[in-house]
Amino acid sequence: MQASDDAAAASQEATSQQATGGYAETDAAQAEAKKAAEDKEAGDEKVKEAEAKATAAKATDKRTTNVTDKDFGNGSRYTGQVNKADKRHGEGENTHANGDNYSGQWQDDKIHGEGKYTWANGNVYRGQWQAGSYHGEGKLTWSDGQTYSGQWQAGLRQGEGAHTYASGANYSGQWQADLRHGEGKYTWSDGQTYSGQWQAGLRHGEGDDTYRDGAVYSGKWQDGQEHGEGKLTWPDGDFLEGTFKDGDCVRCGNCGITNNGNELDCHYSNKCRAGDASGPMNNKSLPSLR
Repeated sequence: MQASDDAAAASQEATSQQATGGYAETDAAQAEAKKAAEDKEAGDEKVKEAEAKATAAKATDKRTTNVTDKDFGNGSRYTGQVNKADKRHGEGENTHANGDNYSGQWQDDKIHGEGKYTWANGNVYRGQWQAGSYHGEGKLTWSDGQTYSGQWQAGLRQGEGAHTYASGANYSGQWQADLRHGEGKYTWSDGQTYSGQWQAGLRHGEGDDTYRDGAVYSGKWQDGQEHGEGKLTWPDGDFLEGTFKDGDCVRCGNCGITNNGNELDCHYSNKCRAGDASGPMNNKSLPSLR
């Protein structure tokens, strides 16, 4: 009886071990299959990541290769460097059908960096560019003799710069949006000068204007005219100190001098005697206020 019980127990144990072993193998196979799937997924992701990087690198590749000649078929010809996308990039010269010529640096088919552009009409710009526009430091010379040398922004005079006009006049100072704006000095060809503040191309704010006859106005300006408190001094030392309006100098009625019938309180030098029609200030001519 004991032997029979032992055999049954042994058989049951063997059966249990066989069953357990089968489960273990199944679990191992499943684990291995799962790991293989995960490795494949990871591998696929790495492949995709590598492909994406390669695509991005190709798109942003700025390396240049020398070319001897590039004919655009419209009369325009380029000689110089291009990038992998076959765009003008690096150093090169472009001659247009109309006779314009540019020689200098390029970026992605646009004039960018240092370069010189010569127009068929004789205008020449030499200096810095950004995305096809004057930008930075540069000098533009017009065929009529005008020159501007200074700072640019997006094709417009902006910052500090000096402009010499065809008439011989000259402005040196600050610019904004292609107009005289800020502090600056303007000299006319006849010698008249203005030094002071500007706004939107006009004398505006505080400034000193020395006229052709030597008279000097120092004071406030508005929209290009003497306007506000100011002092007008003649070459012989006589002066008129008062308020100006829209470029008109209104003289003191006590001195017997008015402007268009208007009278305004003002202060003359002591050479002027109230009520003395023979005083030195009487009938003194005003400079041309322009």
